[in-house]
This record gives sequence, structure tokens and C-alpha cells, in this order.
Amino acid sequence: METLPALPTNILIIVLAMILWALAFAQLAPGFRIILDTKSTIQVSWVQIGWVAFAWAFLFVSFWPLIDILLLEEWVFTDLLLMVLGGLLFFFAAAAIAPNGTYAGNDGEARYLEVAPLFFGLFAAYQVWLLVMDSVIFDRSDATRIGLSVAAIVAAVVLALARNMSVQKVLSPVAWILAAVVVALQANQVIEGRLVRPDELAPLQGWIVGLFLGAVALAVLFAVAATMVQIINPHSGLRPYVTHTAWGIWVFLWMILIWWRVPLLVTDGWEYYHLLFVSIGPLLLFLSWTFLAPQGTDGSAEAARAQYFEKAPQSFGLLAAVAAWALVLNAWLVGGAEGTSGAIGWIVG
Repeated sequence: METLPALPTNILIIVLAMILWALAFAQLAPGFRIILDTKSTIQVSWVQIGWVAFAWAFLFVSFWPLIDILLLEEWVFTDLLLMVLGGLLFFFAAAAIAPNGTYAGNDGEARYLEVAPLFFGLFAAYQVWLLVMDSVIFDRSDATRIGLSVAAIVAAVVLALARNMSVQKVLSPVAWILAAVVVALQANQVIEGRLVRPDELAPLQGWIVGLFLGAVALAVLFAVAATMVQIINPHSGLRPYVTHTAWGIWVFLWMILIWWRVPLLVTDGWEYYHLLFVSIGPLLLFLSWTFLAPQGTDGSAEAARAQYFEKAPQSFGLLAAVAAWALVLNAWLVGGAEGTSGAIGWIVG
């Protein structure tokens, strides 16, 4: 039997990193659903909404430098453990800040103050992890990286200790503005930092973006599948309207279609903000399904039908946004001058 070539360790590790950060993405997605639901009785402070959006954007700021894993050929098991630690820290930080069903009946600001110490504590630990990764794994500790991480750690500690909502409302916007300025300067290579990619990685960045989109789509696909399992379970208490099931199957198939279209993203010239844009599609598709998915009712067909028509405008509005995303994605990043006609493949397969 012919011996197959060994799979490089750095490829295995970059795939694991994609899965971990995609799971963190999946933790944030239900929080967006609660935030966008105008008919929900759950109160969420605008400060917490801002930090959920920040965590979503920072996820990609964090993932983009991990492409450097491809430059390293020698790995040991402790390096792998260190990599997993970073993914877990971000996963739990995302789970802490994303609002969920436990917010029902609670004051939004009080609930935020409860979770803020955990979120900012994990965020500070994540910044320490970035410093350790730079020095131990990538061997590239420079003054800019260290300074930005130390500033982020100090800011996180201050916000974790701030138990007054008025202080949070002042410090949080300042932190968001400063973070946005730093990201913009790094993305445009005005200052050094983790968003500046080595030239030798340029041909591979399209593959990384495509595979990360696939990992996010897979995480969302599992979330949709979990709801479908509840629908077909006669003991779950869910009595779906017939179109619930039909649209659930359709969203499920569209996620698989996104996987199928990943090779189209393998082009040169990818930057951080492209990765941020690419992630919007699976997020919108997931939110569309979560609005439409049946919730607990009295078990009658009439209640399920009423729930479907109540949520349909929000759900199909998000589906229209997904179609617009596919058009822009193909025209801007994939198809060039043939973007409009080529985007039909993204929308209908």
C-alpha cells in the first residue's frame, strides 16, 4: 500500500484554531438575536450592546494574526495547549457578554454590571495570552505589540472594577473609539501590529478566509440542526407551523451551499476588513433562522401559525440582507466585473 504524505502539524493547528474561534462566533450570534428583536421583553443596556459588537469585531482582529501559524513548521504539544487556551478564553468571554434568556425580567443595566467583571477579566487574560503567544510561539515581541496589549489589559481591569453604570457609560465609548483607531491604523499599516501580515502569507490568505467562513457556517449549521431536532421531537413542546420546517431545511441547505462556494474566495489581496465583511453573511442567515424558529407555545397549530407570521417580517428582512451580502461579496471580492451575474450562484446555488 502506498504511504500517504504526512499532514503538516501547522495545518492541523490552524484548522483547530478556526473551529475554536468559530465556536466563539456562535456564542455571540444568539445575543445579536435578542438585541435585534424589537418585540422582546428582555432589556439589554446599550453599553452591553456595544461590547457585544466589539467582541464580534475583535474576534476577527484576534483570528487574523493566527494565519502566522502557517509560518511555523515545528510544534510541540505544549504549543497546542497554549493555542487551545486562547480559543477557550475568547469562547467564555463571548458567552459572558452575549445576552441570553436569563435576562428576562431583569434590569438590563444591573445584569450588565453582573457580567462585566467576568467579561473584562477574561478579556484581560486574553491579552496576556496574546503577549505570551508573541514571545513564546512567534518570537516577535516588539514595543508596539507590547504597548497595545498592556494598554488593553489596563483598560479591561479598570472596566472590570468599575461598578458604577455612569462610569461604564463614559469609559466604554472611549475604549471603542480608541480600539477602532488602532485597528484602522494597523490595517492600513500606519503602525505596526498584529494586523500587518508577512508578504509570504499573501497567497494563502484567501484560503484562510474561505476556510474560516466555512468554519463559521458549520457552527451555525449545527445550531440550526439543533433546533430542527427539537422540532421533530414530539416531547419538546414545539408545534411548528409547516413553513417553519420548510424554511429550516432551506437555511440548512444554504449553509451547506456556503461551504460549497468557499473555493471561490481563494483569491489574492485579502485584508482584515474583508474577513470582517465575509462573516456577516452566516451571521445574518443564522439570525434570520432564530427569528423564524418556533419558540415554546401552548402546542396548538393556531399559536404556531400566529408566531410564524409575527416573526416573518424580521426574518425575511434579514434574508433580503443576506442576498444583498452575497451580491456585494461576489462583485467586490470574488467576481469583479462579473459580480452581478456570478452572485446568482451564491444566492440560488
